Amino acid sequence: MSLVLGLVGWIKLYPTYHRLIKALDGSAKMTKRAPASHFTLNENPETAAKKISNAFTGGQPTVKKQREVGANPSICPIYDLYMFHFFEKDEDAAKLYNECRTGKILCGECKNSLIEVVTRFVQDHQRKRLQFIDKGKEILERLSR
Repeated sequence: MSLVLGLVGWIKLYPTYHRLIKALDGSAKMTKRAPASHFTLNENPETAAKKISNAFTGGQPTVKKQREVGANPSICPIYDLYMFHFFEKDEDAAKLYNECRTGKILCGECKNSLIEVVTRFVQDHQRKRLQFIDKGKEILERLSR
């Protein structure tokens, strides 16, 4: 494979860069050991909403100060969730980043918006999952014969 890539003029990339999503509680990464640091697709949507509502953000201590100096999306797990999972266009991520940095949007507004998106996503996922359980059982039954 490496020889073929060299022959067609492609650069062989050996190292890769991985960025972890920050945990909802403000720690460096999500972990099963800290239930408040993440939500799962099997969770009750209301539980996920509560975790997002209580999440750490890069905001200022007061609304006035955040309107004046803005927040810091680079340390915000709410921004990370939007960026990695819920924005399809880079322009949307850039717009939210700028609105956050300039104080045009407050952390509570951003959390409430994400809660709506996540609740809808989790409910839809759970509904689809239930629809395919019988199909999965059928496939497993055929494979076990």
